[in-house]
This record gives sequence, C-alpha cells and structure tokens, in this order.
Amino acid sequence: MDWWKLVAVLAVGLLALAAVGGLLGLAQVVSGSVAPLAVVALVVVAVLAWIAWGSGPNRFYSTPYWGR
Repeated sequence: MDWWKLVAVLAVGLLALAAVGGLLGLAQVVSGSVAPLAVVALVVVAVLAWIAWGSGPNRFYSTPYWGR
C-alpha cells in the first residue's frame, strides 16, 4: 500500500486550507484601509517583476557554441 500518497494528499489539502485562510484574512485587512492595499500591490508587483526577470535568458552562462 502506498501510504505516502495519503500523507501527500493530506499535506496538500492542509496547505490549500492555510492558503485560502491567509487570503481571506488578507482580504479582511486590505478592505479596511488603503495602506495595506498599497503594500500588497507593491509585493505583487515585486513578485511579478522577479518572475519576469528570472524567466529571461541567462547571458552569463550562454555561449554561441551551445546552439550548434
């Protein structure tokens, strides 16, 4: 029996529950004031910029010889 699959499903479910609870708590805080909304917006922009920057080609390790 693959008992670890049950543990993995429970772990993913717990993580999803914690994420939804955190988002709901964040939504309650943000809806009350403008300052937390600005902080959340800045964090989202920073994360998206980091993702965009990290998805680009790596010029430091690229060499013209690899494409042949």
